[in-house]
Amino acid sequence: MLEKEELKRREFYKGNQIKLLQDQWDKAKEDHQKQISENSEQFKERIKQIENQVQKKKEKEIDDIQEKVKQLENQLDESKLKSEEYQKQIKQLKEMKEEEQKEDLKNAMNLEIKFDTLKRKEKLNKEKLDDKKDEESKIKTKEQTNKQDKNKAILDGEVELPENIVLQKKLDNMKELQIQYVSEVEQMQSINQQKEKDKEIALKQEIDVLEKKYKEKEKEL
Repeated sequence: MLEKEELKRREFYKGNQIKLLQDQWDKAKEDHQKQISENSEQFKERIKQIENQVQKKKEKEIDDIQEKVKQLENQLDESKLKSEEYQKQIKQLKEMKEEEQKEDLKNAMNLEIKFDTLKRKEKLNKEKLDDKKDEESKIKTKEQTNKQDKNKAILDGEVELPENIVLQKKLDNMKELQIQYVSEVEQMQSINQQKEKDKEIALKQEIDVLEKKYKEKEKEL
């Protein structure tokens, strides 16, 4: 009997303890929620203040940007260099570079063609000179059949015909002209290559400057 009463008393005490803990827990939750709500209101108020500050800052920045845009538009109107014209100039510069490259290539090809033509002409002239030399040699041989000593000297190469001397001189002159022409062609090609490099460097620099200006204008806009 005493054990049952003790058990009931313990269960009652235990129940009271649980209820007390539950009440404490509920109150703690309520206080926590209340604190959260208060913090939330404070947070919302702070956010509102920040939003107002940000809005004012944005409005000021927008006003500043609009003023800058207006100034830039005035500058662009005065200089007539709007963004489309920048792009147009860049495109024109690129097209000019391509045309110059084509022209240089065309000139180089023409020089090669002229050089090949000169070589062919030289070959033909040499062949003609050789043919003429052989023909004249035969004629001279026939005409001088009675001059055995002179014919022997000519055949041995001890005496050189005046015609052969003239032909040889012409041939030497043509060889000298060929060497001079080749030297001039190589020099011209070297100059053209250097000019092309200089033009390409200058064009790239000018394009970089224009693109940089264009990007800066876009950023400011």
